[in-house]
Amino acid sequence: MKIDFHSHIVDRDYLDDLAATMPLSAETTDDGKTLYRHRGYTVAWTRADMFDLDGRVRDMDTSGSTSASCR
Repeated sequence: MKIDFHSHIVDRDYLDDLAATMPLSAETTDDGKTLYRHRGYTVAWTRADMFDLDGRVRDMDTSGSTSASCR
């Protein structure tokens, strides 16, 4: 069995708390990422699929990176 320990998952509450703590501007890149920036620095970034835990596990199962039983 292979386990993908580098698969990114982002919690929306974390980003909401981060945005409440510091003023962040959101910038969308050509490849679909959203960069959350503060004073010119990227402090976090996301893609839409990073919020979907079940979707990420399905993608890893499809690619052979993990097994659903590993969750």
